[in-house]
Amino acid sequence: LRKRHQACATAVTESLKRKDRAAAALKVAERCLQDGEKSHVFDFRTKEDRTQEAETRLQQTKAEQAAAMEDFGTCVQQAMAVNSAAQLASEALAGMLGFAD
Repeated sequence: LRKRHQACATAVTESLKRKDRAAAALKVAERCLQDGEKSHVFDFRTKEDRTQEAETRLQQTKAEQAAAMEDFGTCVQQAMAVNSAAQLASEALAGMLGFAD
């Protein structure tokens, strides 16, 4: 159980980091979409092209964030299941030791 708990804790930490990175990327994508309305001196793409690219990036980032949130939720559920199993095992052990006295 200890190894499973450590693996779940690591997975929760990693998925939380992915979720945070996805949230930051979403903010950047939203900002790019807003900036697409502005003219850039050295950008020879049309305003529509810039807007379309920014919207595509925003949709991809939203999908990545949703996947990261789902992964985080799954990892948290697995960690809770391991914690519950550990608690039940500890209670069972305590009960058996009570009979050993």
